[in-house]
Amino acid sequence: MTEMTMGMLPTIVGDSERVDCLQEKLIDVEILYILTSKPTNISELKNNLNSTFGLKVDISALSEKLAELESEKLVRWFQLQPTGSKSALNGLVEKSFSVTPKGLITLQGWIESLSEITLTLQLGLNQRVIRELEE
Repeated sequence: MTEMTMGMLPTIVGDSERVDCLQEKLIDVEILYILTSKPTNISELKNNLNSTFGLKVDISALSEKLAELESEKLVRWFQLQPTGSKSALNGLVEKSFSVTPKGLITLQGWIESLSEITLTLQLGLNQRVIRELEE
């Protein structure tokens, strides 16, 4: 039995700890990937996660995830004074996030690991398909 969760990954009943770990890592990859393009505020990041990866996450959960990534020194935040927005009119300062050099190196390693996993799975699947076609 499976159910769809964040990032559209199937959750396999009985192996939830392993799948949760994989989901967490993929969410980290998605966040760091988006932050590689430009510094982004939390609302923009939330929208980009949804439009790019189909990931629907609330602001508080995203804020917690960013704090975790910051504590690992994978992202950093800084304040921008927004212009032309309600925040600017109210004198509010907006937090923006960017990926750190350590975050870029970590992201590259995670993507390489995911690529190796994908290639291994593809090879295994190709071998099964060939065996099925030969029978």
